[in-house]
Amino acid sequence: MTLNAAAYVPGETRVHRADPRAKVILLFVYSLALFWIDTWAGMVFFAAAAGAVWAGARIPVGPAVRQTVPVQILVAFTIAANALAPAGFTLAGLDRGCFFGARIVLLVAASFCLTATTSSLALAQALEDLMAPLARLRVPVRDIAAVVSVALRFIPQILDEYYASRDALATRGARFAGGGARAAVRAWQALFMGLFIRVFKRADTLATALESRCYGAVLVPTRLHPLPAAPRQWAAAAAAAAALVACAVLL
Repeated sequence: MTLNAAAYVPGETRVHRADPRAKVILLFVYSLALFWIDTWAGMVFFAAAAGAVWAGARIPVGPAVRQTVPVQILVAFTIAANALAPAGFTLAGLDRGCFFGARIVLLVAASFCLTATTSSLALAQALEDLMAPLARLRVPVRDIAAVVSVALRFIPQILDEYYASRDALATRGARFAGGGARAAVRAWQALFMGLFIRVFKRADTLATALESRCYGAVLVPTRLHPLPAAPRQWAAAAAAAAALVACAVLL
């Protein structure tokens, strides 16, 4: 099973059925509170919360870990940069680096829970509803939601094309590693040039499709599947947000 940070994993769990607007707000509160805590006790609480949501959503762990190699590199660099301070290796620096690395991991995991359990259409509708008050200030709320929806749909396709192009070049003799710096630069240059060309072709096709469907002709379009009101879910989301804030303040 392939999976990436923008892929929607269909399911019938409670996390999947939860109101996407409530999930967006919870992710926002979780992210802010995560940067507020400064103790390992608070970090453990937030890790347990993310793990509980992850388990409840039944998201496969193995494919997700394999698709987060850039995040793993960033975490390793963060730990090394803090541990190997200008004065040399220190346990305090290692502890600080591990704390910052855990913060990055939890932030990515929480974001993954949102995108993996919410379709791009539902997420775009949730953002549009949450930003509706900004429309009075002439903020293009609908356009912003459409851009987010398109971006979430494009990311999996770009990743698939990236892996396909890399494998195709490797079978033709391209040396991405182990062949020297010059060979690696040539291989990566060919890969990204081809990838950019494909991305811009897709963008041009998308623009033509939107224009042919008269995008923007109707200021307030109707929805085929409007988001229903869910008072119980909003109450549960409010309680969860309050618990996260309390943990960030007390721990």
